[in-house]
Amino acid sequence: LQLIDDLTYEDVKKCYRGSTVSKYNSQYHKLFQTVPKEEILMKVYSCALLRDILLQGRLYISRNWLCFYANLFGKDIKVCIPVVSVRLVKKHKTAGLVPNGLAITMDTGQKYVFVSLLSRDSVYDVLRRICTHLQVNGKSLSLKQYLEEPSSLSM
Repeated sequence: LQLIDDLTYEDVKKCYRGSTVSKYNSQYHKLFQTVPKEEILMKVYSCALLRDILLQGRLYISRNWLCFYANLFGKDIKVCIPVVSVRLVKKHKTAGLVPNGLAITMDTGQKYVFVSLLSRDSVYDVLRRICTHLQVNGKSLSLKQYLEEPSSLSM
C-alpha cells in the first residue's frame, strides 16, 4: 500500500485524469447508446457546435466515434460521427479571427464546426491520429488530395 505522501505530482495527476476519463466514459455510453460498450473513450473536450447559435457542450472522442452532446433549455442535442465517414479535418477561425475551431466534413458532405476549443491544436492532433484513413505515407490529406490520391481509391 502506497501512502499519499509518497505520490508525486505526476502520479496524482495520472490518477485524477484516469478517474475523470472513467467518469466520462460511463457518461459517454449513457448519452450515446449506439456506440458499442467496448468502445473506450480517449478524450473529452469542452467546446461549442456552431449552428444558428453556439451550442455549448462536450466533444467525446474514441477510436471509432466523434460524438458531441449539448443540452439547450432541457433539449438534448447529440451528434454522432463515425470516424470512417470523416473526409476532412480542417482548422477553423471563429469570425475569421480567433484560431479556436475545427471543421469536420463527412463523406456525405455534412459539415460540423466545433469552436471554443481551448487547445485546438491538441484536438486536431488527436483527430489526425485516429483518422488514419485520411493519411497517405503518414501525411494528412485534404479532401481534394484524398480524391486525387491513387492509393486512396482502394480504401
